[in-house]
Amino acid sequence: MPEKSQRLELATQMRERGLGFSGVAANLWGEKLINTDDQSKYIFEFQRNSDFARDLGILTVRVDCVQPPTIHREVDYKTAFDRVVRTWRTCCDIAAANGQLVTWEFEPGFAFNKPSDIVRVYDAVDKPNFGLLYDTCHGQMVGVNGARQEGAKEVFPTQIDFLRSLSGRINHVHLIDSDNTCHKAADGNDETSAHPPFGAGVLDFDAIVPELMKAARLPDDWWAIDLCFYPDAWAVTEVCKEAHQHTQQEVRLKERRRCKTFASALSAAVSWAAPIPTPTCGSTISFRLSTGRCCRPFAGATAGALKRSPAHGVRAGRNRLAAVD
Repeated sequence: MPEKSQRLELATQMRERGLGFSGVAANLWGEKLINTDDQSKYIFEFQRNSDFARDLGILTVRVDCVQPPTIHREVDYKTAFDRVVRTWRTCCDIAAANGQLVTWEFEPGFAFNKPSDIVRVYDAVDKPNFGLLYDTCHGQMVGVNGARQEGAKEVFPTQIDFLRSLSGRINHVHLIDSDNTCHKAADGNDETSAHPPFGAGVLDFDAIVPELMKAARLPDDWWAIDLCFYPDAWAVTEVCKEAHQHTQQEVRLKERRRCKTFASALSAAVSWAAPIPTPTCGSTISFRLSTGRCCRPFAGATAGALKRSPAHGVRAGRNRLAAVD
């Protein structure tokens, strides 16, 4: 959609159908951030993505450090840190002008993947529209396993402890299981956290979700189910939806405890799960939790390629490759 008129038309069509987008993953992976002192191309591309999102009514822009943690072997810590912070401060100003938030998805596959790094970068950016994207599988691999950390590992005993260290800094959420492994790159080495569907991992969502709600400062009621590298997101979406249908009434009756109820719904999905193949690609599926009504499921393989569910009304979704969250 190169023309603004096309984007505005899509935004209108989405609104007419009761649809929306939870965010956009800015397509910055072709740019350099840490190993150059000139971040003008990165910033230019961020501006383009932010403007694109603005035209579609998208209020959250996702970023990451672009380059792998091995970049720390080439660039000294202070230089790398200053480049990231300076650039993201500029990006936050761009996003603010478009009425948007910026959310950093930290993960094993990118630089600054130690818990203290995450807090330090967040605090240094120090912009009111900047926050952390907490993905429960990345929380496990970064905060508990120390996956792909350069030098000495820095970990917590549990995700609960990690979450408490991030209190007040989280502004977007991805929920998915973890089996304490990383997805493998083409060369067989660890790339980033594996994203197994609910029930195929080890996470205790009954314990994690309440702590996540305490630690987060979410500006909206969007949640996302991240199935990155998973080959058949639609099949798992159906599993989650069917499990949710069995808990609707309970959620309505216990709306004040909706986080706990939602975690129970995810646990219930285990009994519906089909055999799970090895993840190779995938999608992010968004859910919305709203006070006074049940959690509404969302699903999608590509941005806008959604249809309304007769029972619930699908709200938004994106394919990882489409870069729409």
